[in-house]
Amino acid sequence: MKDLSSQVLPPIALRVFETLPAYCVVLSPRLTILTVSDNLVKLTGKPRNEIRGHHFFDFFPGLPASGEKDTSISASLREVLRTKQPHQIPLTRIDLPDPLNFGNLKETYWQVIHQPVLAETGDIAYIIHEIRNEFSDAIAARKLLEVNEWNMRLLNGDLQQAYEELQASNEELMSGNEELSAINEELQQMQDELARLNENLESRIRERTAELAISEQKIRSLVESAPFPIGVYTGPEMRIELLNQAIIDTWNRGTDLIGKTYAEVLPELADKGVYEHLDRVYRTGTAYHAENERVDLVVDGTLQSFYFNYDFTPLFDSDGHVYGIMNTAADVTELVNAKLQAEQSGKTLYNIMMRSPVSKCILLGPDHTVTVANDRMIALWGKPREAMMNKPLFEGLPDAKNQGLEHLLKEVFTLGKTIEARERAVTLLRDNKQETLYVDFVYQPYRDAQENIIGVMATAIDVTSQVTARDKVQHLNEELAATNEELQAANEEQSVANEELASLNDALKISQDELELAIDAAGLGTWDFNPVTGKFSGNDLMRSWFGLQPEEQIDLSAATSVIAETDRKRVMDAIARALIYESGGSYQIDYTIINPLTNAPREVRASGKALFDDERRATRLSGVLQDVTEQKKDEQRKNDFIGIVSHELKTPLTSIKALLQVAAMKLAKTDDTFLKGAIEKSNIQVKKMETMISGFLNVSRLESGKMQIEKTGFNLQELLTEIIKETEISLSTHQIQFLPCDPIEVQADHDKISLVVSNLLSNAVKYSPKGKRIEVGCVITGPTVQVSVKDEGFGIKEEHKESLFERYFRVETSYTRHISGFGIGLYLCAEIIARHHGRIWVESTEGEGSTFFFTLPL
Repeated sequence: MKDLSSQVLPPIALRVFETLPAYCVVLSPRLTILTVSDNLVKLTGKPRNEIRGHHFFDFFPGLPASGEKDTSISASLREVLRTKQPHQIPLTRIDLPDPLNFGNLKETYWQVIHQPVLAETGDIAYIIHEIRNEFSDAIAARKLLEVNEWNMRLLNGDLQQAYEELQASNEELMSGNEELSAINEELQQMQDELARLNENLESRIRERTAELAISEQKIRSLVESAPFPIGVYTGPEMRIELLNQAIIDTWNRGTDLIGKTYAEVLPELADKGVYEHLDRVYRTGTAYHAENERVDLVVDGTLQSFYFNYDFTPLFDSDGHVYGIMNTAADVTELVNAKLQAEQSGKTLYNIMMRSPVSKCILLGPDHTVTVANDRMIALWGKPREAMMNKPLFEGLPDAKNQGLEHLLKEVFTLGKTIEARERAVTLLRDNKQETLYVDFVYQPYRDAQENIIGVMATAIDVTSQVTARDKVQHLNEELAATNEELQAANEEQSVANEELASLNDALKISQDELELAIDAAGLGTWDFNPVTGKFSGNDLMRSWFGLQPEEQIDLSAATSVIAETDRKRVMDAIARALIYESGGSYQIDYTIINPLTNAPREVRASGKALFDDERRATRLSGVLQDVTEQKKDEQRKNDFIGIVSHELKTPLTSIKALLQVAAMKLAKTDDTFLKGAIEKSNIQVKKMETMISGFLNVSRLESGKMQIEKTGFNLQELLTEIIKETEISLSTHQIQFLPCDPIEVQADHDKISLVVSNLLSNAVKYSPKGKRIEVGCVITGPTVQVSVKDEGFGIKEEHKESLFERYFRVETSYTRHISGFGIGLYLCAEIIARHHGRIWVESTEGEGSTFFFTLPL
């Protein structure tokens, strides 16, 4: 009776097993036959559909289902079900139908192997029953040899008896000699038969040896053609047995290296720990792995530094003893050097700030922790350096609280604004004395390499002396106006006052010179636009960028003519917007100017503020201009680097994937569970690498403007159903529930929308515990269709929601710390939906889960 209740394999898995070049049966845990290989179908002579669904011993009643200890097939199967480990039976005799003698059985001998296949839960999902007929001919030949040896012993006994009879009876000598001659002829025939059998066995051995040589040659060919360095060293002296071209090129020691020892080829590695690692792996059998490790090699007679990720993997013989080591490596010198260069750039910024002629500091995080502060800033604060560094600003400077500075810093950090203040009064406790200072300062957002705001950069100038001097001048002018009648009588007093005024003016001039020096030292151009007269002017640096003569004032239209045509309208719109009172007067924009004298392009960042009179009319628009040409180039080089590295990684990754597939095929018939598990884990890591590289390539295409949206008409409900089914094939930890809607026809890029839905589903699985439910829904809301993916995961904090769709942003919590990712998935989703003129957002409650939504126009 057929049993069809067993779990059914996917069609592609069934076809893989059926086409295996082996004699194998796929069983359920209840020993129901799910499928058999083509070779076994031929062996049984029955169609596959008549075999499937039967109990194993019902269809193969002639198998030895019982026996002593572990020699029976049923005992082996019970052992597999109990231990969940592979099990094999010693050589077993199985009588099968003889194809040459119909109706008769042929004596055959088989090696029986039972291999369990475990589900993600750790339970047995399937059992592969494999039999190998590699011994029947050899056993038959051995039996024939034993029969011949027995006949020879009988003949020898007969000869001995005949010899004794010949000695006892000389009269029968002639007769005995004739019998002996006949026996010798029979013996010679048997010896000839034995010689033919031996020749047949030797031929089989030669054929098997040739097959093994071909297999070994294939493996050597794979190793030699691998794109990354591979070497094999044997014996405790690490004698080189195999090298591929990649490792020969890396060493640069010529090609005549086989047979030499590792130390002879690379003597410069002595006392560097490498020889010790090799010896430890050879002695203990434990692999060694190194990442980003510096290795100094002699190249063209010069010792040069390289960085490698490399492995020393022990090689074991059939007895489990280490006989050699396989060395694989990847040259990561360029990546490590790039990282060191980035660190050096950070040090350069630090040195510039510390040597700045004005007060500067960097405040990181929402609590504004003081990370960098030069001596001028420490002096301005009036506190010891150790009391301020690596502490929140208002913890080290509590006397600065409640003066409006907290609000300004928060605006810069959260909104990315640049805030300038002139002669701002700040009361501080300096050297245990309360003082009111007047400060000109600029708060600018401090960004990381991905343009995320991570802090605030503050620049300040103490203008207390200028303000005090101006107040004194104003006070003196008031006194002079009030005492005009006494002017003649107080010439001496007036003279003194004039002297004081001259002194104050000198101090004011000095302070103004210091301000201009600070601006020049910072490499900033200053500019001023009078909207009443329409005139535009600036400092020497700004005039040199715009190709203006010293002290020259020009119309705004003449100044904007220097701006690149592609940016000109955008700049004019930004100026017009800043001159409107309701805009707040803020002006900030990046654009390119073409110097009319040199035709050299320059990328600049303009920041300014408009001033308004009591009637809300703009009276002045002033600000600074910063050269960001190199910064823009650095960003472009970074994007180009990501794109190039991602493209370059695809080729070796494809080779690795192919090698893993070949290795998996080679290991299919072995019992080495460790290597099989390693191959499976390697395939998982390769898939993760493919997903990561694909994400980086999409980001690179997006930022270079190469990502195209190709809209076609398709049914959104069918797309969601298809993606959910594809996800469920490889998913057993979560339940996906689709809340279907009516068929909806949309005009969109089918592949890009598929990427968005797959990404949201993948995130729902990654960021929610196992066993939880995921809901996918779609509804029509007015002129748009809304798609939602809801999980029961960890949830998202309110402060993280705004940054969630930014490039490279990741929420770092105790739940997400061990979840892989680079923060580009949601960024790509947001950009794709934006290019469809849709909207994407998230609603979440921390600890209860999240729901991601996006809309598409109908």
